[in-house]
This record gives sequence, structure tokens and C-alpha cells, in this order.
Amino acid sequence: MKGTWLPVRLLSIFVAITLVVFSGMTVAAIGETYVQGSDASVVVSADAAAGVVFANDLPSNTSLFLPFMLTRPFVPTGVLTGGDVVTSPDGVKLGAVAGALDEDLAVSMAKTVAPSHPMPDRTTPLGDYFLIAAAREVVQPLDKSFILALPVPVGAETDHLAIALYTSTSGLLDQDYTDGYYWQFLPGVYDPNQNLLMTPFPYLAQHGETVVLIEHPDMPSPVRGEASDDVAARSFDQFSGNFGVACTTSIVCSDELRQEVANELQQNYAEFLNVHGYSLPRLAGSGSDLSIDPPELNTPSDLYYGFIFSNQQAGCTDLGGATAYAGKYNARTGSLFICLAPGSDHLSDFEKDTVRHEYFHALEFGYDSVLDDWQAGVSENWIVEGLADAVVKSSADWKRSGSNAVRPVDKPLRDDSDLLEYQAEDLWVFIGRNRIPALMQRLKQVLVMGATFDDVFTNIDFATDFWLWVRNQALEKSDDMDGALGDECKLEEQAVSDLRVWDINQNITDDFIGSTPILSSTVVELKFDEGDWAGKEANIYAVTLPEGDLPPPYFQYKVYRTPWPNCSGTPANIPQKYEVTPGERYFVLIVNWYQDEAVTWKILFE
Repeated sequence: MKGTWLPVRLLSIFVAITLVVFSGMTVAAIGETYVQGSDASVVVSADAAAGVVFANDLPSNTSLFLPFMLTRPFVPTGVLTGGDVVTSPDGVKLGAVAGALDEDLAVSMAKTVAPSHPMPDRTTPLGDYFLIAAAREVVQPLDKSFILALPVPVGAETDHLAIALYTSTSGLLDQDYTDGYYWQFLPGVYDPNQNLLMTPFPYLAQHGETVVLIEHPDMPSPVRGEASDDVAARSFDQFSGNFGVACTTSIVCSDELRQEVANELQQNYAEFLNVHGYSLPRLAGSGSDLSIDPPELNTPSDLYYGFIFSNQQAGCTDLGGATAYAGKYNARTGSLFICLAPGSDHLSDFEKDTVRHEYFHALEFGYDSVLDDWQAGVSENWIVEGLADAVVKSSADWKRSGSNAVRPVDKPLRDDSDLLEYQAEDLWVFIGRNRIPALMQRLKQVLVMGATFDDVFTNIDFATDFWLWVRNQALEKSDDMDGALGDECKLEEQAVSDLRVWDINQNITDDFIGSTPILSSTVVELKFDEGDWAGKEANIYAVTLPEGDLPPPYFQYKVYRTPWPNCSGTPANIPQKYEVTPGERYFVLIVNWYQDEAVTWKILFE
């Protein structure tokens, strides 16, 4: 029989049947959408699931694969309660530590087929594949993580065991390919008494995700009760202090490179924890004091893992399969990896910055409020990504990363196009070092409370900080942001993406009316016709509409004359009277720091 199966990931609710099609047959089929004959290949629409005659399109004796999803209900293996464990008929165990669940949770642990996506290099699967699912999606803080235990086959070597998880790319931060999947590792602890490998498992998905026990040379599996120092000593080539690094591909997998990544992670860990007072990271750990019967978890773990991927692997590529990302952090599972090109033997400065950026993500999501906001879909990228880039070059004080363009002030903070969420580092660097105390720990309280506008607004003087930043970024530049901005009191063109211009001559009768979106600003240049206005005075100001109403508190404006010394000292929110002088430029800067409503205004002159 001729034909080829097109690889597909099959969940437990999917099945696949191969049918042989003979001329004139009407068929009904389920499986992958793919048809291949000896003379031609035809891809069939997914709508063609049954009752289609292919006699005129295909040669006889052709293999046919078509899709169909069975509609069977979720069948739980058992129900988890706090401090309880559910065991499958195959010996898989899933436990919830005391206090982990506010309400009971039905879970399912069933054998499944291996995903078609190949395993990472040097990985040996041991035993069956299992689909782990729950009646609802749950993302747990690490101190209330679930515990997953897989049976270890008799006779297996137990020194380098781990669990491989085939997980959704939707858990990766700022990922445009959210319906993809990739392999990652979960470090484990071996319990010889029950012959189980146990791992913290902080995420359960409704759709289910595939796990399998593996052996991998970069993943030491301590025996339950073994001290962390002993684990690190036994694996001295893989640990630097609190960190081990596994390489998921042989093309970038030297011991020296893994050690370098581990060193970078350890340096960041020590600095943020001991110097700046940040939390412990949300990272996959290998705490040696795990138990499944009853479920017990020592937190925090004192051994963590980072991973090296090839930049050609799933998880490092965009939807088209092209290399797109330098590193990634999975907020659901607490997994960090960097993406390196084939042949890499050391980290460039940019790659070291990437490690720091991704590590800060692990710190951000170590705060329960940030994790909760992200899980609820309300966290904001200008906070999460902007802060992570802001710390890249910051140590004793805040500095720009140097890898981003200047952030335009007239793009709303919630605009994530063209990497604007990373460029929001300009706001955080400015706030961090221009408010007292100007130290790295200053903005920590934002993360303690969460990653939404309300959290930021409540915990710093956001209205003032945003207004000061916009003024500095667009025109004043009393802080040149490490040389990224130009001369003081001149328009910073790179910080204004859409300069509005009002040409004013003696015959003009209309006012200049506009609107400023939420969390944004507008810059308007007033161009006075020199033949009409040279030497005359103009009193310039802005009001909100409808005229006569009190302006909302989130509306502020300032009038500028450039070049002009000490323009930062000019009062805001009051008219300015200038004698129009050839060669000078006149601007009105309007800000809206509100999150819910645009502000409509008009500019006037007398």
C-alpha cells in the first residue's frame, strides 16, 4: 500500500484511521488531513471528514488520512483535594500539597501516543507517555505546586532522570506563535522506596499536556533526602552555586558553555536576592525533600535549572519557523531558556543580557500577584517586558539597556507593536533613577502588588512620574538617558512618531482640535507665518472640550519655546506669552495618563 502519514500531534481525544481508497469508493475516515498517491499528492480540506468520493481525483489503491475529533466527555482519574494524591492505574501520581486548592479539582492521567515532534538530542524516553489534564486550567505558585510522580522502569539507571513535558507555546511570554508546542525538561527527585521520579508540577491544562520519563546526561536526579550540596558536588561540571544548566541540543552543548550560562544565572540570583532584596525566582527546581504520599514540597528549592536551546528549535522560532527569539521564559512552568546559534562556544554580551532579562521574568513571576494577573489575562507588557529590559544594564542604579530605540511618547503604553513594550524601559529607567531613592529596589513594590495599571498607579506616583518622563523624553531632556536623547529644550524627533503641525497665518479662524489616547501624549507644533507674526506676541494655551468644563485631572499640558534655556523650569498647565521670533519653534505638549478615557482638547492663542 502506497502513502505517507503527515506527522501530527494527537491528544487522547483524537484517533487516526488509515483507509485504502479504491476507484469509485465513497469513504468516511478519521485522522490527519493528508492524501498521497503514487502519481500525485492532494491535501484535502478538514471539512471533508466523511462521505467524499475521490474516484476522479486519485489513483486507485491510495492511502487516505482525514481528521475527526471524538466528542467524548472529560473522564477524571480522580479528584484532588489539598494534601491529597490521585493515582492512575498505571502508577502515575499527582499530589496537591496542603492549602494548594481552594476547591476540589478533577484530574486525568491517561496513556497517550508519543507526539510526532522529535525529542531533544541525547534524550532517551523511558516507559509510556501520559496525558496529564484537569477539569480547569490551574497555575500554582511554586510553594503550592502540584507534585507529579512517574514510575521508573525496573533496571533503569536513576542518576540522570527527568520528566520531558510537551507543552504549549502559549505559556511563553510575548509569544506570537501561541498554538505551537515544544519539549522542555522538568528536574526530578528519585524516591527509591517507591521507585518514582517526582517533580514540582505547577501547571495543569484543560486540554492536557504530554509527559514522559526520560534519561538525559545533563539532568542529575538526586535521591530523595540527598542534600543539595551533595547533588552539586556529584555534578560539579553542571552546577554553579544554585544553578545547573541542561543543553537540549548537541550542536551547542559544551560543558564550558553550560558553565558560563550557570555562572550568569548565579550572578543574577545573588545580586537581586542579596543586594536588591528581590524575591526568589519562579524557576524549575530540584528540591531534595519531596514527597508524594503524602504530598510535601520543600520551598524554596535551592537548586534551579536553566536550559540552552538551539535557535532553530521549537520555542525559539516564530510561526513561520524562522529564528525569532534570543530567549524565552515560560510563566506557567517556571522554565527559562536561551536560544543560541549552532557552533556557539561562549555567550556574547547580548546573550548575557538575554539571560538577565529572562531571569528577571522569573523574579517577576515569583510574586504571586504578577502571576495571578498574567493568568487572568490582565497583566501589561509595558510593565512586565519594560521592567525586564530596564534591568539589563542596571545594577547600582538604573541604566538603559542600549538595545532599544528611544520610546516614542505619543504611542500608548499598551501599544505592543514594533517592540514598543521593550522600549517602555525608558519610562522605568527614568522613574527608577529620578525619584528618591534612585536605587534598583525602588520599583520592587510594583511587582509585589501586581502588573496592571492599577497596581502601578497605587504604588508609585504614576501621574507625576509619567508626566515628568514625557516632558523629559520629548523636549526637556535634563536627563539625557545615558546619551540616548539629544540636546536639552529641543524637540526629540525620535521620541515623537506623529508630530502634529498647526500652520497659523493672519487669516486663520479655526481652533486646533485633537484627542490624546489613554496612557499617551500628543505634541503639536505651532508654525506662525513670519510675515504675519514676526515681532507680535502670542499667548498660547490648551483647554479640554467641551470648553468651559473643568479639565479632568489626567489632562496636563505645557507650552515650549525652543531653543530656550531651562525649559524644564517653565510652569506647566498655564498659558505662555511669547514674542514670535524667526528661527524659534513653539510646541504644546499634552498628556493623558488615564487608563480608561481619551481626552479631547483644543489649542488656542491670543
